[in-house]
Amino acid sequence: KNKFSMLLSTQADASVPSPPAPSTREILHLQIGQFGNEIGYAMWEQLGPEHLIDVNTGAISEDSWDGRPFGSPHVHFSETKSGRFVPRALLVDSECGTLDTIRSRPIGHNFLSDCFVNGKMGTSSNWAVGHYESTELVDQVIDMIRKLAEDCDCFHAVQLSHGIGGGTGGGLGVCLLDKIMEEFPAQILLAHSLFPSIAQEWCCGTTEVYNSVLSVHHLVENATICNVLHNEALAKLCQKKLKIKKPKFKHMNEIISKFMVDVTAPMRLPGERTSDLRKLAVNLTPYPRLHFHIPLVAPLMSAKDAVFNFGAHEFDQWLEHMWRPPTCALSAVDLRNGRIITAATMWRGWTIKKVEYATRDCVYRHPSAFKEWIPDNLFSSHCAYPRRGHRTNMSAMINSTAIQEP
Repeated sequence: KNKFSMLLSTQADASVPSPPAPSTREILHLQIGQFGNEIGYAMWEQLGPEHLIDVNTGAISEDSWDGRPFGSPHVHFSETKSGRFVPRALLVDSECGTLDTIRSRPIGHNFLSDCFVNGKMGTSSNWAVGHYESTELVDQVIDMIRKLAEDCDCFHAVQLSHGIGGGTGGGLGVCLLDKIMEEFPAQILLAHSLFPSIAQEWCCGTTEVYNSVLSVHHLVENATICNVLHNEALAKLCQKKLKIKKPKFKHMNEIISKFMVDVTAPMRLPGERTSDLRKLAVNLTPYPRLHFHIPLVAPLMSAKDAVFNFGAHEFDQWLEHMWRPPTCALSAVDLRNGRIITAATMWRGWTIKKVEYATRDCVYRHPSAFKEWIPDNLFSSHCAYPRRGHRTNMSAMINSTAIQEP
């Protein structure tokens, strides 16, 4: 009798589908220094509208027909008991000037007050001061990271935005990177790092190069993925693509934020081929130390060109931009000087069949651009919903040997 009742209960349980396991993986965003906080703020301005969240209030936007957010906002946002969605972020700086500016901006009040961590004195672009003399600030940030990680159901990664040429972004940033690696060795550490430019117009100080040399070692050892950014390349994109004669930092920050939003789009929004940061790291990094990637964003066009050429860009043109000028790379690297080891493309708005066909055709037509000892080294992920203002768009991360060129 017991065996028969157990069999019936098993059959009954099998007929009722079990609820799916929660697939949302949470990311903690850590923005350090003036550059890190500026591009982090630009990223949060774009993330809210994609999930129908009013970034000014944190409540669900009126565009939501069922009163719920779109996609998986919990990847980047934490939901409070009152139903507000607040950014899961820590804003860190060695002085309060930049953080006070962010507080006064339209979405500054949407950040939790505990997430603002600042010191009393700046580092004066001194890497040693930020790295060795900010122990109290480091302990305070690590405690906040532990607290935010404990509130997560599935803590997936730490995303870091900083400039390695500064005393705070470089010295303090890599110090926090070392501590995070000790505390959370199983999590992905994604770094969006601004490297110093050769052009004097975009060089902020004579110590940038020295600070960068001291910071790169820590990025090699501890970062899982590091996207290399250059102000010089961003300024050229603003001038040639966006038709801005005298670009400002806010224009360049907007381009970087578009790339940062696209990287996590396959995690947050519906699509036929989703991927998370761990899958990106596995497909992009053949060896642990080869994790410095060149980011690309397409299309980039002025408002006037977008009116007449809206949706006119095709796969072939975008894939050609991966290694042939005029590229849409955010790094001052000539991809023709090396070969592509691995690459990951994040497509938004296209069908998955067209994506697969185009990527296979690209590798077939340009075999000399790719390393032959890694088969299927062009990885693609898909999101059905494009960025706002576009019918289709894509971003890419390229692991190329050209990154070693001066």
